[in-house]
Amino acid sequence: MHDETLLDALAAADPAAIEALERRYGRRLRAVVAQICGAGFPAAELAHDVVVDFALDHAPRLRDPAAIGRYLRLMAVRRAVRLRDRGRRHGPVGEVSAGDPSAGWVAAMDAPGRHARLADCLAELPPRTGRMLRMRFAREASTVAIGEALGVSKQYVSRVINEALARLRRCMTRGRG
Repeated sequence: MHDETLLDALAAADPAAIEALERRYGRRLRAVVAQICGAGFPAAELAHDVVVDFALDHAPRLRDPAAIGRYLRLMAVRRAVRLRDRGRRHGPVGEVSAGDPSAGWVAAMDAPGRHARLADCLAELPPRTGRMLRMRFAREASTVAIGEALGVSKQYVSRVINEALARLRRCMTRGRG
């Protein structure tokens, strides 16, 4: 699939286009992330997240098919650098001590099938809540920016996000077994 056809398919929200995008650019994105974050970092997960976010949020507005690769690489570099720097300040990403109250939830996230379970849990959330979570965690928007974009207060956004995270934690731990 050529970039122009791929861009049209992404704008039409064709799920096969996301897979084609990942097949075409995934290897390069994983290499960029691995180079920035080092060995042992889940580069495939971050690269996949970049591809999905690009397909859902940026591809419909992109006009130049030749820019797809550059845009994806830029997104991957920015996220990898943020995660690498966050790890330097706070220790390795995902490290949890045994006494941490979130240890059970983290164990559920490390279990096989976690992505499918998380997708099911996310599907249970209302669409507006899912949008707030994507804006907060994928785009790293502030609660103020999310509130302005959706026409609600930052306190409301914060409450909805906290309730959604609690609901996702319960759903993920409930799904263990």
